[in-house]
Amino acid sequence: MTQEEKKMYCSKCGKEAVNPGEYCAYCGAPLKRTPEPGQPLEGTEEGRTEPGMEEEPGQGGAERKKEEKPEGGGPGMPAAGLKIAALVLAALYAISILSDIPGVFGALFTVLGGYPVYGILYLLSAALLVIAHAVMAAALALFGLCRDDQRGNTESLLLAVISAGILHMAAAVVSPVIGGIAVYFRFHAFYYDIGAVGLSLLGTVIAVGILAGLTFLAGMKPFAGKTREELMDEAKTLPDVLSEEIERFRSEHQKGQSAAGNMAGNMTGNTAENAAGESAAGRPAPNAQPGPRRMKENRGLLKYILIGAVTCGVYMLYTLHMLAKDTNEMCDGDGETTAGLLKLIVFTLITCTVYNYIWHYKLMNRIQNNAERYGVKVKTVGSMDLGACWVVLSLVGLLISWCGIGLILSLYADYLMFQNMNLLSKAYNAAVVDTYQA
Repeated sequence: MTQEEKKMYCSKCGKEAVNPGEYCAYCGAPLKRTPEPGQPLEGTEEGRTEPGMEEEPGQGGAERKKEEKPEGGGPGMPAAGLKIAALVLAALYAISILSDIPGVFGALFTVLGGYPVYGILYLLSAALLVIAHAVMAAALALFGLCRDDQRGNTESLLLAVISAGILHMAAAVVSPVIGGIAVYFRFHAFYYDIGAVGLSLLGTVIAVGILAGLTFLAGMKPFAGKTREELMDEAKTLPDVLSEEIERFRSEHQKGQSAAGNMAGNMTGNTAENAAGESAAGRPAPNAQPGPRRMKENRGLLKYILIGAVTCGVYMLYTLHMLAKDTNEMCDGDGETTAGLLKLIVFTLITCTVYNYIWHYKLMNRIQNNAERYGVKVKTVGSMDLGACWVVLSLVGLLISWCGIGLILSLYADYLMFQNMNLLSKAYNAAVVDTYQA
């Protein structure tokens, strides 16, 4: 059969052409000749099918393209589940941070309470867990928010999660050891919770395993075929890769905020113009300078102890913060400044609680000196200054443990601090706040 006598078939419906021409008499599609054995079909590029398509023989030997249907919902479903799983796991580890924070505050108050070795070790143990949970949560969140198939960063982000998991497992083992040593210094007995350590290790393995499993289900095979040296090189460049991902995410976030800010700026500009119009119309502008703040007059030792116990020492630290703030405001102009809570904590840790006594000594003496300005007589023991009184009662209370006498003396020192602070606050409110409001 010659080239002209070859049969022709429709490229769409596959039917044989009745009257050979250029188009099918049935559907109007272009006609194609039957190819020689081993030759590609006319109209195709070397007989290759398009991506995601497969060839299926039609009627009369013509070939048709059929779209492949992905099995199991396709890779899109595991990829979406991958992001959701990473963010959910990140949220769980973030919640774990909240459960560790009370231990940190409790350790800080223990240091301020006069147990330097126990408190510092206990603080180190609690802080180690907080850092480990934070690193794990950050790695998971980064994986969920920044993973992009087009940039091909899945392998690097998964390596970051695995590295964070290893650090978390190490912290889960070491932290209870430090805590056990702290307990030994305080109670002369070593304690190590093996069950809690095992659950923490198992949880980390499950979290990393879920993420790795979903990655493979999504059709990706990270680390496949790589040697140990290649993995080590990738681990060395991991900090740079993570920095780039964080910077990219921050840049995209700032672009979104900038767009929202432009809209808010237009609304604010209209509001400002309206306010300027009201001012020009003769309406008074609000007073931009508030008057002196009324000080608290009901500080109490019982509330300090009970709420402090419920909040694991958080309320106690907040009370010290407010004492410093109120003292600086009421005693303004005396040439002194009471250090804030952060400086108190840092220097107390550095000096093994020595600065704690210095801080309270200066605070109590400042209260006494400024109380005289308002004509108030402070409460103290004998003729001692308030600062010396607090230090003596606290140190003696720390050294004496017989029948709880030491605890009573330490609490009485804090009682004097609150009572005298209340006296100063009442005098300040009467002399300054009430006068201003009148």
